Amino acid sequence: MALIFLLIQQIVVASSTFFIARLAQSLTEDTISILYMVLFALSLVAVYVPAYFCVTNTERAKYDAHKLYNDNFHTVFLGKTCLLSSDELQSTATTTLAQESNYTLETVIDSIFDILALVLNVLFNVLVIAWFLDGTLLLGYAVGIIFASLFVHFRRHALKSAAKTDQQSRLNLTTKLFDSWDNVVIFNKHNYTLYNNMVQKSFETAKNNSVKSTSIQHINSSLGMIIRMLPVFVVTAFIFNKNWQDASTMAVLIATLPRQIQLLQMCYALIGYHTSIGVIKTMLDGILEVLQPTTVDLDTYI
Repeated sequence: MALIFLLIQQIVVASSTFFIARLAQSLTEDTISILYMVLFALSLVAVYVPAYFCVTNTERAKYDAHKLYNDNFHTVFLGKTCLLSSDELQSTATTTLAQESNYTLETVIDSIFDILALVLNVLFNVLVIAWFLDGTLLLGYAVGIIFASLFVHFRRHALKSAAKTDQQSRLNLTTKLFDSWDNVVIFNKHNYTLYNNMVQKSFETAKNNSVKSTSIQHINSSLGMIIRMLPVFVVTAFIFNKNWQDASTMAVLIATLPRQIQLLQMCYALIGYHTSIGVIKTMLDGILEVLQPTTVDLDTYI
């Protein structure tokens, strides 16, 4: 339902680009179209209606996903008493169920929604602008996306490795924090000192791994964006040089220039998500691994 309303929202956003382009064209005809001016203003307001339903349905999806993970957790571990003696599995499974699964599923759902919103926004607006200006603009965006995607694709292994390490260090930290109450409240000096040293080390490790993962994503996104921008700039310069004496085309080009800059910024965000798709998949695989525990030979317990 959220994605249906997202489609409606992005159609409204693209219509605002259409209306402002038509309004710019009317200026070259010694008249101002009041109709397109009113429609442009209405499109800016109307976009908030489907946005409301996008947000509410996305929130429902997050809780439904977490509940489904909880139900699967019960299905996998229900009655598996033989696993009770596995302290490592218990700490990992409970930490994942209580915290990491919710964080991961929210990240996955938000990412899917944001990626589709960016794709639809860029696609619809580029089609509208290219229709008014020159179809060559589509070629510039297509070439840029292809080369940027290839760059990100060849860098995916480093991202996945960093994401896996980041998630594991975060789980280790959370597991240790669950033991904080007994160690802090009882205050056995020797045990507390050992525990506190482990926690401080876990914080430092988790921070370093998180910074490293974020750094790799940012560098890849920035380089991918530069690769993405070059073909668009070349094509835009070509259109400008070709039509600089055409007042109607130049009016549309100037009027839609802020939107094109916005589209480039969205492309940067989209490439950022492209670099993080592998990261998100790794996080998702991490919480699903918990639902596939090692088979235990029950004969040894009988």
